[in-house]
Formats: sequence, C-alpha cells, structure tokens
Amino acid sequence: MGLIIMPVFLNVKPSVVKNISHGYREAINKYGRKGIHPAILWEWEKALVHVGSTSGLASNRLGTHASIIDVLVTNVLRLLKRQFVGIEHHEETVIKLLNVEFSDVRVVGIHGIGGTGKTTIAKFVYKRIFHLFDGCSFLESFRENAKKPGGLVDLQGQLISDLLGAMHRQIPSVDDRIKSIRSRFFHKKVLIVFDDVEPGFELTPILGSLDWLGSGSRIIITTRAEQALDKVEGILKYEVGGMQQDEALTLFHIHAFRENPPPDEFVTLSKKIVSTIDWLPLTIEVVGSYLFSKGEDVWMQTLDELEKVPKLQVEQKLMVIIKALPDKQRQIFLDIACFFIGEDKSVACYLWSECDSASGLELQVLVLSSIVKIENNKLWMHDQLRDLGRDIVQGEHREPGNRSRLWLQDEALDVLTNEKGTDSVQGVLLKFDSRSQCNFKPAHFASMSNIRFLRLDQANLKGKFEGRLSSIRWLHWQGCPRNLCAGNLDLKKLVILDLSWSKVNEKWNGWREIEEAKKLKVLNLTGCVDLIRTPDLSCYKCLERLILESCIRLVEISSSVKSLERLVSLNLRSCTELNKLPEELGSLISLEEILIDGTAVQEIPASIGHLQKLRIFSACNCLSLIQLPDSISHVKSLRVFRLNGTKITELPLSEELKVLQHLSINHCRSILKLPTSLGSLASLIELDLSSTGIVELPNTVNKLYLLRVLKIDFTFVRELPCAIWKLKRLEELHASRCRSLAGEIPRDIEELSRLRVLRLGYSRIHGLPDSISTLPNLQTLDLLHCDKLLRVPELPPTLISLSVSSKLMDTIPDISSLVKLGELFLADGSQELLLPDQGQIEAKGCTRLELRSLSELKILQLSMLKIQLQPVGLDLLRKLTKLSLCCVHLKKLPQLPPGLFTLSLCQYKSQTRLPDLSYLELLSEFELFDCAVTEVARLGEFKSLRIFRISHCNLQQLDELENLIFLASLNVSYCQSLERLPNLSKLKKLKDIKIKGCPKIRDIKSVEHLHSFEKPSGAIIEAESSSEVEFSKPANTKHSSIHGVKCKDQGSSTTWHRVKIRGTETTGISPSTEQEDVPLDRASTIPSLATIGSAVPPPAAQP
Repeated sequence: MGLIIMPVFLNVKPSVVKNISHGYREAINKYGRKGIHPAILWEWEKALVHVGSTSGLASNRLGTHASIIDVLVTNVLRLLKRQFVGIEHHEETVIKLLNVEFSDVRVVGIHGIGGTGKTTIAKFVYKRIFHLFDGCSFLESFRENAKKPGGLVDLQGQLISDLLGAMHRQIPSVDDRIKSIRSRFFHKKVLIVFDDVEPGFELTPILGSLDWLGSGSRIIITTRAEQALDKVEGILKYEVGGMQQDEALTLFHIHAFRENPPPDEFVTLSKKIVSTIDWLPLTIEVVGSYLFSKGEDVWMQTLDELEKVPKLQVEQKLMVIIKALPDKQRQIFLDIACFFIGEDKSVACYLWSECDSASGLELQVLVLSSIVKIENNKLWMHDQLRDLGRDIVQGEHREPGNRSRLWLQDEALDVLTNEKGTDSVQGVLLKFDSRSQCNFKPAHFASMSNIRFLRLDQANLKGKFEGRLSSIRWLHWQGCPRNLCAGNLDLKKLVILDLSWSKVNEKWNGWREIEEAKKLKVLNLTGCVDLIRTPDLSCYKCLERLILESCIRLVEISSSVKSLERLVSLNLRSCTELNKLPEELGSLISLEEILIDGTAVQEIPASIGHLQKLRIFSACNCLSLIQLPDSISHVKSLRVFRLNGTKITELPLSEELKVLQHLSINHCRSILKLPTSLGSLASLIELDLSSTGIVELPNTVNKLYLLRVLKIDFTFVRELPCAIWKLKRLEELHASRCRSLAGEIPRDIEELSRLRVLRLGYSRIHGLPDSISTLPNLQTLDLLHCDKLLRVPELPPTLISLSVSSKLMDTIPDISSLVKLGELFLADGSQELLLPDQGQIEAKGCTRLELRSLSELKILQLSMLKIQLQPVGLDLLRKLTKLSLCCVHLKKLPQLPPGLFTLSLCQYKSQTRLPDLSYLELLSEFELFDCAVTEVARLGEFKSLRIFRISHCNLQQLDELENLIFLASLNVSYCQSLERLPNLSKLKKLKDIKIKGCPKIRDIKSVEHLHSFEKPSGAIIEAESSSEVEFSKPANTKHSSIHGVKCKDQGSSTTWHRVKIRGTETTGISPSTEQEDVPLDRASTIPSLATIGSAVPPPAAQP
C-alpha cells in the first residue's frame, strides 16, 4: 500500500543491520537450522540490507524513548503535510466577488454546510490579498469566541491589535472600543474576516457602522447558515458545496494511502466510501486518515456504518470514526473539543499522561487521523468536529451536573452554585471578569470526586475543602486573589497549575497549599507583576516547565531552583528587571530550553555548560548581556542558539556543537570577527549574521554542508568568500546593504543549484557572471542600488521577482524570457527622483523594453533618468495592477493595461496634456509628480479613484474633480499655477485634504457638506506664512487641523488664524475672535501636523 519506511535504530548501528553482522547473522542462521526456506531467509536478508541503507533515526543520538517518539512523529507529520485539493476554483470565485480593484466597501459571505472548507477558502483568499490593504485581521471561530464571557471585548481587542500590528491598550467598554477602532482606522483600507458566525450576526456591535471603513475595504464572513448573512446590507453571497468526484477521490487517496492512485484492490472501495460521505472535504480527510494502513475488513466495516447514515448528515458520519477510536483517544478528543482549543500542546499533554515516555503519543495519533491539528504548537480542531465533541458530551445526560464536561458559563455556574455536580463531572470551565466577586465554597464541589480539570479565572475559593479537589490534575486559576481564603485543598494529583496574571508574590499564603502538589509538572506565573522573587521551589521535584514570562518586577530567581532536576523548560521572557541568573542553573540537568529574551541579564553563569540536554537557548534583545561563558560551546545537544540584539563581543563556538541547526546573532554590532570553529557546526541549517560588525567570513564556512539560509545584510563584508560556493544546499543568500561588498560575483555561483533567493541590493558589486543564468531554482534577485553595476547578464527564466538599479548602467537587461516574473523594478540611477529644478540629464539613446511576454507581471516600476525608454506591449499585461513610470525621456505615454489599480507618473515632460486614461476603470490611486501636464483629461471619469496626489506640476485647473465620488484623499502640493479647486461638496467620502505650496489658491469653498470631517484627521491645509487661504467651515470642524490658514464660518465673523501647534491629540477646536491667535491652552486640542505628507499610508509591501 505504498508505505514509507522510517527505520529507528534502537541501540544498534545502521551498519550492523546493513552488514547483517553480530546478532542478526546469528538469528538468520538459527532460523535456517529450524527449517525456514532459504528463499524466505534471502528475502529477510535483502530487507535488512535495504533498511540498514535507509536514512533513519538513531537512538544513541536522540536520548530517551520520548525524544525518539517526538522526532519520529515530527518527521511523519512533515512527510504527510496536509495537501489542499480543489481549492483553486473557490478561491478564484471569492476573489472575483471581492474585486479588490474597486474602491467601494464590499462584504462577501461564504456559506455552506459544515465541513465544506469555508474557513480554508477564506484563509487562502486572505493570504493572497492581505498585502493590498493597510490593515488586516482574521477573527477565527467568531461564534465560539463571542459566546465566552467578555468575548466581544476580546474580539474587538484582537481586531485593534491586528490592525495596529501591536498589542492594544486595555479599553474596558465595548462602545469605547468601537470609538477606538473608528478613530484609529477610519481612513484606512482594511481587510477583516469574520469566520464562522451564526444567525443573528451583525457587524454593528463590533465595528459600529461601516461608514468609517476606508474606500476599498473588504469584509469576508463565513457561516454554515445563509440566514446569518441577512442582516448585512449589500452582501454578496457564495455557497460552497461538496467537491467534484475526481477531486474528492484525489483528496481521499492522499489521506488513505499517502499516494495517488490507490492499490487496485481498494479502487472500488474508495469510490463507494467517498460517495457515502457526500464529497465533503472534512469528512473525506477524517475518514481517509482513519483508514490509512488498515486492512480490507476494517474498510468494509466502516463502509457499512457510513451507509447507515443519511446523506448530508456530516456529524453522524464523523461520529462513525469517533466511535471507532480507542477510549483514551476519544477522551482526549472530548477534552480538546470542550476546553483546550488554542492551548499549548506541550502543556496539555501532561493532563493525559502518567508516563513520561508515552507523553503526547495518543495526541499525535489524533493528529495523524486529521481529527486534531497543531498550528504554532497550539491545539486546533475544525469547528464541525468541535461541535460534534460537545454534542457527545451534552448527550450524556439531560442534567448538566451528570455530564463529564461543563464549559458553558451559565450551565457550569448553575451546577456549582446549586451543588448539582456528580462524580460524572471531569472538567469545569468558568471565566469571570476582574470586577466579579464570585466565591466558591467546599460544598459546591462536594459530589464531584472525579474532576480532573478546573478553570476558575478571576474567582475565589473560600473555606476548608477537606480533599474535595483531590482529583484535580489541571488547575487554571488566572487572576487568583492576593490573599487565599481556602485551606485543605489536597492537590496531591495536580500536574498543571496556571496562576498567570494573578497578584501572587513570593509571600503568597497559597504556596503552602501548593507544596502538597508533589507531582506538579507545569507552573505558569506569566504576568504576575507583584512577583519580586520566585517562591521556594524545592518542593516541586517533578516540575518540568516553569513559566515566568512578563513578570516585569521579578529581580531574583531563588537558589531553590537547583532542586528542579527534572525541569525541561525555563521561560523568563520579558522579565525586564531580571539582571542575573542563578549559578545553580547548572544543576538543572534535564533542562532543554532556556528563554531569557527581553531581560536585563548581564551574564550567563558558567555552569550552563553542565546542561547536556539543552536544545534551545534564546537571549534576544538582552541589551545588557555583554559576554557568554566558553562553557556554552560545550553543550553538545544545542540545536537553536539566538542572541539577536545583545552586546556580546565574541561568539563562543566549538566542534562540540555538532547538532546546532539555527544560529542567529542579528544586531550584535559588537561582534567584529567570527571564530574559525564556525565551520565545525556540521548540522547548521540557518545562519543569521545581519547587522553585526564582521568584515569577513572564515574560510571554514565551506564545511557547513547542510546550510540552507545565510544572512549577512548590513555587515561590513568586503567580498563573498570562495567557501560560500561550496554550500551545495544553500537556498537563500541575503547580503543587502553591505556597503563594503565590492567586485564581481564569481562564476562559481553556478554551484549553488538550489539557490532560490539572492539579495545583493545597496552593495558595490560591479558584475554578475554569465553563469547566473544556469541557476535552475532562482526566484528572487535583488540588485537595487548596486550603483557600480555596469550590466546584467542573461537571467534564469525561473525568476519571479527582479529588482535592478545602477547609476552606471546604460543598457537594460533582457527580460523577454522571464515569463514567470510577477514583480519588476528597473532603474538606471538613484531611486530618489530628480528635484524639479535640477533639469534633465542627457539621454543615452532610445531602448525598447519588450514586455509582451511577461503575462504574469503584477507590479512594474521603471525609473529611467538617462536611458530613453519605450515600453512595448504594456497594454497586454492583463494581470498588472501597479505601475510606476519615472521616465524623463519618455516621448509618449503608451497604452496602459485596463486592470491597473495604482498608477504613478513622475517627471513626464513630453506632453502638457495627458492622453485620455478614462478606460482605467479600476484605478484607485493616481499620482503625478513633476510632470509638464497642465490638465488631466476626463478626470471625472475615474470613478474608482480613492487617492489622488499631484505635486510640482503645471496644472492650471482640476476640472471634474468634484465627480470623483469615492475620493478619500486629495493631496495637491507645489502646483504654482493652480488657482482654484472646484466645488468639493459632492465628495462625501473625502477624509484627507492637503493643500500646500499653491500660492494662487485663495479660496476653498463648499466643504461644509463634507461629513467625513466629523471624524478625526479631517482637513490638513497649509498656506504660506505671507498669505491666507479662506474656506467655508465644514458642518463640524472639531477634528480639522489647520496650519497657517484663515478659516471663515459662513454667516458669522468668527475666524481661525495661523495655528502652528504640533504633536497634540484632537478633541476639538474653538473659534477665536477676529485678529486673535488661538491661545496655547486651547490649541492643545488640535491634532498633530507631524503626519503631513503621510496621511495616506503606502500600500503594504508584499511578504
């Protein structure tokens, strides 16, 4: 059945197996004497030779059986990486509905029964288009998260964090959060996904009205119920059904056989099973994964069970597989479905395992069965499976107190407060906000003798419990009180204790109760800001994970830490006051992971060299760390070594670090030289030396045979040593902004046959070899600002992204064969434009740029100050969405492709009147800089235009500007001849106006109807200090910022004069009397003018 052989050599060398020596030869001979046929013995010998010659895992290198299992499962998961079949059609359909090129605000709803792949489609679409927006957020499992206590507030917080790209500050009120969202993002083009909503869903409670969304914003909603979309005005719907038969069979074969097609004897069975499960991706994946490696009898039995279930009953079909699970796996499935989605896998495993060597094994079987997923080490499950698990639990008994798991707030609270619990209850989840005063007493838990998991966030325990909690293995108690009022908790079976974000300190009276937890393996004190010193840890001999992240006042780790001989992970990240690690650290002989990123640690104790199981050491942004002990170079098990941003001057390495795979010293500016021992790191995969002080790489780097990624950006490296060309597995070479890097790249680069990314931008190289065209996998080539570069040779046709600019280049590279190119930037000089008064540079002859073969091109930027360029075939580039032309000597603007989304024309001097461009119906951003044009023909027909910037042009008028109904931003700067602006009252979506350096404009009228000025930001209008610009006051100017402007309120004598206040928040602006400057105390309410010129952020760069 196409099985993959992954041998594990347990206490034996592969060569012994391959050579059939020692006990293997004796065993073969023994069976021969017992009469086994020689032909069979010969087959056994061939199998041993084959297995011994196959790459596998050796136990002597991996340590414990648990380590072997961990590595084995990881390798299996990598080989069986999930494949997506049939997604392209759905993705393209949703992309068309979104039509991101248009400037309207659009909402698309994806609906269909559970298991059809709605979330997967939304994720694919999101990843494909997110770079086109100023901010993005994917709110996964919205229905589930919104039902949690404080769920809506948390979702709004996630939205703010996602759009800001940083953690949001705490804003308690839902309405205040809506205001915060609007104030921060109202002018931005955003992409937001609401995944899995339910009937009755409305956007208003989380976003407010959609009016604040910037033009071009998109919202995607996924739901099982089409009626959930009914309350969203103007929504475009897309229904997702089952897969096509051929696609469904392909997906099934991938999971059931790990190959396609299947063995002959399973072809008919496969078709029958797929037809019974309605061609639904989720069911196909789960059923197929379950049947993998099983015999024909199990297949037949499963088919019989599935045929009993009516069509489109997804949960009942999935139930066939869940019922077939062994009991332990089924219990783990139910635990995750009810409690642990989003929890750290490494922590959750302790709940289910009494035996270290088997920890996580049952979970990994569920992962291989496609029932549970692990993403970024977090547990995840399809919402259909989650709901199925919860339905199973709710079906256990009519009364919640007789069920195994309680996760719904109202039900759990009712069971506890009314003492309805029974010995059936295994887990309870209750979350309160910080203002609650909920207390639980022993009687509330009296009958729940089998409870394993208890979550009581922001609640209190009071009274003598006398063993009523003795069965608990996981106590999740965020926000527990500073003074514990409970006793006799009897936590002898406790293995996980989570007190994160609590007010506990080292003197907390609850430590006496915790001391009884002799089996404790995980202690989480994240965010306990009152903790100055760790408590006495000597009682926790079994502790394996100690998490102290973000304990921002912690200054000392108790010496009692030496008692933690089983400790595997120590997390001290963001303990900003911690400046010292205890010397006793070396006593932690089981330690595999030390995380001290963002601490004030100044030195690492030499005893770290005793930690011969240490795999990960991370000390990024430890700004006070200036030295590492030599002993760390003798930690033979080290695999990940991160020191980014530290002040160390030397890097201790040795040949003993044979298994090190990732080494990063990014921004270690004090490191000036690398040791020759670097070459002894035989297992190194990624090496990041960016922003260090190194000037050369040691020749021994040629011994890094497994290296895939090398980063030396922002270093002082003068040349790329010959040693690099020996790195046959290298896939990425990053050497951007190496100002000292000069000379020619040798032809030996052809040896790097796996190279995908080559970045040499902002260096002084002056030549590339012709052999670069032979690189079969090169996709990205960056030669921006390589100003010594004379020419670019023939390039490989595999390129997807090409950037070239040089002051000395007088011919452009031949790109006609680069048919896969998606991004192209070409320039013959500085990327910075000539200033308008510098005049032109003499042209060096006309060059045709053949573009017609670049059918995949999406982004094109041409900046030619010397070369007279004539693009040919530009109008044939149907996928082109962004075009920037800065071609001083361009004689005539060519026909442009109709699908353009962004157009920038700079220093176009050949025509005073632009040709008719109204056929660019999708154009959203249009920029003119230092062009000779005096007018823009048919400007009013750019119906999708959202942003219009014009600077240093000879424009005399902007007729038809008032017809740009979607215009959100208008920027007119240094147009000396422009005398007036047309009536702007129709531009209801206009949010930002910048008028600067236009001395002839004396009057801006008819803005009183611009409702967008009621929101923050508003108008930004500047005038020369010697002149005044008068404009009609909008209906509400409280959010308008005015600099050097006279603003007249129609019908009154009130005016605003020459306000010159910067860097303040906006809450309002008060009128002053005639000839009176705005006083400082009142001007403090005027918004910052520091953002002038950047009111509209540029589109996000592609990842």
